[in-house]
Amino acid sequence: MENYFDNVSGASDRRKVRIRWYGDLFSTVENPTLEFKIKRGLVGTKYSYPFAPFALDERFCHAYYRDVLRQANLPPQVREYMHEVHGVLCNRYYRWYFVTKDQRFRVTIDTQMTFYQVRKAANRFLHKYVDYNHIVVELKYDAALDVEADRIAGFFPFRLTRNSKYVTGVECVYV
Repeated sequence: MENYFDNVSGASDRRKVRIRWYGDLFSTVENPTLEFKIKRGLVGTKYSYPFAPFALDERFCHAYYRDVLRQANLPPQVREYMHEVHGVLCNRYYRWYFVTKDQRFRVTIDTQMTFYQVRKAANRFLHKYVDYNHIVVELKYDAALDVEADRIAGFFPFRLTRNSKYVTGVECVYV
C-alpha cells in the first residue's frame, strides 16, 4: 500500500506499479505489460516492460503471481523490486481515445470504473465496486507543451482536479 499512502499524503516523488492489458478481465491474459508510472512533482513518465502471460481467476494469489514473475523476462533491478510488491487492486474501465491532428495532445475519457479487491490468497473477485457516476477526462501531452495545454484545458466545461483511479479504487474496496 506504499503507492497509495505516497499519493494521498501528497508526496511529490512517487511511483505506481501496474500490470496493464486489453481484453477480457477474467481470463488468460496473453500480452500483459508491466508499467511503472513515476511522478516527480507535476511531471510524470512511464516505463513499460513485457510481462509473462497469466490467468486472472480464482487461482490468482500471491504464490501464483510469484510463479508468473519468475517467467517474466525483466531487467534484474525490476525483477528484484517486483518481488517486494503484491497486487492490492484490479480495476477496469471503458476508455475512449481522441488525438489532435498534429498528434501532440491526446484526450482520454474513462467511464464505468470497476474496482476489485485483490488478496494474497482466496481471490474470488466478489468484493467489488462499480462507479457509474463519475467520468475521468485526461489531457495528455509532453511537459514542454504546458502553455498550449493550459489554453486547451480552458475550453473544457468543467474544473480540472487531481484524480487517481488507483486511490479511488483502494478507498472503495478497502475503506
